[in-house]
Amino acid sequence: MVTGESLGKAVREIRKEKGMTQGDVIREIRKKAKFVERNFLTKIETGKLKHPRLETLEMIVKGLDIRLGGLIFFVEADMKVPIDTICESLKELENRIDGGGATGR
Repeated sequence: MVTGESLGKAVREIRKEKGMTQGDVIREIRKKAKFVERNFLTKIETGKLKHPRLETLEMIVKGLDIRLGGLIFFVEADMKVPIDTICESLKELENRIDGGGATGR
């Protein structure tokens, strides 16, 4: 299961690698998704959101303009858990994102 702490670390690393600020990511999310609170990304990156829902993961990958696999790679590397243990619940999200325009950077 994706935990808040592992997700937060992954999101922070990807965001910094892409040279984006939290504000940049929030602006991208708002272009592609419904309203997002200003402190949404802070909650994610600090692990305060303990059990993120699929919709949360969807907003994050849209905001970072990455594919779900890119996020999962970072989460898996941190958790040291085989990807097949979390894939089942994420297949649904990937199908939804495929139609949403996220690219494979």
